[in-house]
Amino acid sequence: MGNKRLKKTKKLFWLPASLVLAFLCILIFLNLSSDWNGDRRFTVVMQNIYPEGSETENELGIISLEASSGRGIYFYINPDIMLDLPYGFKTYPSSSVYRLGELENNRGGGHLLERSVELSLGVKTDGYIVAKNKQFFLAREKKDFSVFKKDNFSLIRGLPFLYRLMIGNLESDLSPTEKFRFWNAVRNIRLDQLEFVNLAHTTSVYREKLPDKSEVYRIDAVNFDHNHFGSFEDRGIRFEEISVEVQNASGEEKVATLFARVLKNFGVKVIARSTANVLINRECTVISANHKAKTSRLVEIMATDYNCIPEFSDNENAQADLMVILGRNFIK
Repeated sequence: MGNKRLKKTKKLFWLPASLVLAFLCILIFLNLSSDWNGDRRFTVVMQNIYPEGSETENELGIISLEASSGRGIYFYINPDIMLDLPYGFKTYPSSSVYRLGELENNRGGGHLLERSVELSLGVKTDGYIVAKNKQFFLAREKKDFSVFKKDNFSLIRGLPFLYRLMIGNLESDLSPTEKFRFWNAVRNIRLDQLEFVNLAHTTSVYREKLPDKSEVYRIDAVNFDHNHFGSFEDRGIRFEEISVEVQNASGEEKVATLFARVLKNFGVKVIARSTANVLINRECTVISANHKAKTSRLVEIMATDYNCIPEFSDNENAQADLMVILGRNFIK
């Protein structure tokens, strides 16, 4: 009888001890990871993909969190808002982008969706989450956002969403640590800290009638940047005050202009855009003109997120602290 009680006591002891140990292991793993650790702005594109022929159209949401200020913004993008696509695809409704990307094996739907949001809104994106079955609820109105948060990012009701995300039931290019940190960051943010925007209800878009008499929304880039100035800014990047020149060495028009817009909305001090005399094949090169630029947060982000090759010139007469050169592979 005494042995049974002792065994039962041991079981009761080891269960919480195991949970504590597992939690500590997770914390150690997260701290050792080189992925996003919550120290900078992080923007994730979320979309539901419904079966073809379904009455429900593919809807799109964007969550952007600014870690240092503890604030964020949520965008709901209607299925009939037109997005500019890279790689020569031109313009398509946001509801069609993912399936279009799935036709290309070397890129995929999620990648095309993420790049299209970045190009259309001029907003740096860090990842995507796509649900092809058991779609998650996306808030269309501000009053519905609390339901969206509770269903997907709360400690009890949000655990099934986290589980599906972690095991790969939801398609995503986020690493396991980024998935957990993103989920936990959204869980911890208060509703009064999160700005809600339904893009169709703003002056950032305008209606246009197509030849088939259907209507779509077009994004007005100037109005969008004015209306949401600072909404996607990383405070750490802005406070660095590293000046940047963006140079186009890809052979395609407007590449430097479009990427400069993304950098500006991220808080980068872009002072010039130029066209290179010689084209390069590599994706991106970032050249530091001084030691402050070389060790900057921006160089680290450019290398990690845009595959830029860091170089150092130590040039006191340089126009900018950093020169970002975009090559042919940047647009492929």
